[in-house]
Amino acid sequence: GAVFSERGYHSASMEEIAAAVGITAAALYRHFPNKYALFAECANVMVDRLVAALDEVPGDGALADVLAAATRVTVAHRAAGGVYRWEARYLDRDDRRVLKGKFAHVVGRVAAAVRREHPASDEHLRAV
Repeated sequence: GAVFSERGYHSASMEEIAAAVGITAAALYRHFPNKYALFAECANVMVDRLVAALDEVPGDGALADVLAAATRVTVAHRAAGGVYRWEARYLDRDDRRVLKGKFAHVVGRVAAAVRREHPASDEHLRAV
């Protein structure tokens, strides 16, 4: 994720990515057939961790707990997280749809916690 973040999707090479994680390019290719497959996997890692962290908070959990869980993941992955906001356009339609669905789950959890604790905000959250 860090190489994609620093160099962008097109500029990052499998050799650079392999070197950054301390393996050979051949070893990397054994796990991912091409750069696209690796990028798609990396794009899902942070959002999957966000979903998992939020799923550990009870469905009626306090807003502070929901935000703390989301913050822990985003801070831990801040170097790589931003690239997917800009580079996700390189994902194919199906992969973008899956990623969008996962982010919608995250946003929905936060919005639900806000609604529970701040019912007056519901009018502003209807679009979420």
